[in-house]
Amino acid sequence: MSSSLKVILFKGKILNNGEHPILIRVTKDRKSSYLSIGATSSLKNWDVRTGLPKKSHPDFKELLLLIDIKRAEASSLIFGIKTASTVVSAHEIKNKIKGAPSTASQTVGKFFDSFISRMENANRIGYADAFQFTKNSLMNFRNKHDFNFSEVTPSFLVRYEEYLDGRNLASNTIFLYLRTFKTLINYARKDGVVSKEYDPFEGISFAKFRRVKTRKRALPKETILKFMNLDVQPSSHLYNYWNYFRFSYLCWGMNFIDTAYLKWSDIHGDTLVYTRQKTGDEFNIMLAPQVIEILKYYRTANLNPLAPYVFPIFNEIHESAKSKSYRIKKVRKQYNDALKEIGELMGISTKLTSYVARHSFANVLRQSGVSTTIIKDAMGHESEAMTEVYTSQLDASILGNTINNSLL
Repeated sequence: MSSSLKVILFKGKILNNGEHPILIRVTKDRKSSYLSIGATSSLKNWDVRTGLPKKSHPDFKELLLLIDIKRAEASSLIFGIKTASTVVSAHEIKNKIKGAPSTASQTVGKFFDSFISRMENANRIGYADAFQFTKNSLMNFRNKHDFNFSEVTPSFLVRYEEYLDGRNLASNTIFLYLRTFKTLINYARKDGVVSKEYDPFEGISFAKFRRVKTRKRALPKETILKFMNLDVQPSSHLYNYWNYFRFSYLCWGMNFIDTAYLKWSDIHGDTLVYTRQKTGDEFNIMLAPQVIEILKYYRTANLNPLAPYVFPIFNEIHESAKSKSYRIKKVRKQYNDALKEIGELMGISTKLTSYVARHSFANVLRQSGVSTTIIKDAMGHESEAMTEVYTSQLDASILGNTINNSLL
């Protein structure tokens, strides 16, 4: 008896998304077995007569290609069985087809979870968070329904990007989600979860996101000096946050995470030597007199005697990388709230955040005539192009005065 294949929409099962699975029916000796191709369709988008999706299906072209591939794989296996004159059942043919490596057995959501767990175990908490945020975004896009890798097509990605854009997210946030999802698929290929040929991002360019310049908020030098010389007393709830900002600015735009991890053992007289958390680069900074005064206060105040850290951000209960990561997020929010309050007291329009100290450091140096090369080294940037992102948007009044004075 001959063997036959037919693509069908299995109406006997309704999935969480309200659609039905698309199956390949393998028939041998009047006995049938069924194999899912990892894709779905609603009844209204399926042509029962042809056994193919209608053009109204949102993934019509990609689904046609997937069906052709699966049908070709199955036909090739059956042809091989016939050529070898091997007697097998429909069930055995199905199992041989399932053995083909082109279909992912793990859902996207489950692979996200396993990868996030791997990163957390490696203490790469920030990296794990980026994948968690991306997963959450994708699950919201899918109305909380998990899905297979085979459903991720160029059309899927276009609709996901449109969904993100419709939520009025910043371009760099959309870029982060798409780039992180692409990275996850790259890891899925390396792990053999999907075939090496699988690449739904092929032909999709991120160039438009790289062209978008995020507006960098920086304070001009006179405003920085006003901020540095505010009369904030240790009894004020703003005192620590005021010091964090001043310390960051005077220590070459130090990131808040590095400020939190700073230990007394990193201080060597009037020199600070520390390793940046993000890049692993070592910095050697000669301390300004105001920085020495800030350190003197925290050494004398002894606010956290059981912890080796300079600032009262971590304490003895924050031992794991995960607990420290969560603590930094919590304190950073408090920090930004405090900076907002200080900005309102000063009457400045620029929204103050922890990043403003770093941007202001770069811009004040640039406005003072310091070369981009020196600023690059001070900030630990990999290239001058990255430094230009921080320094390209000079204070409008300074830029205008420079041009006008040159013209007259």
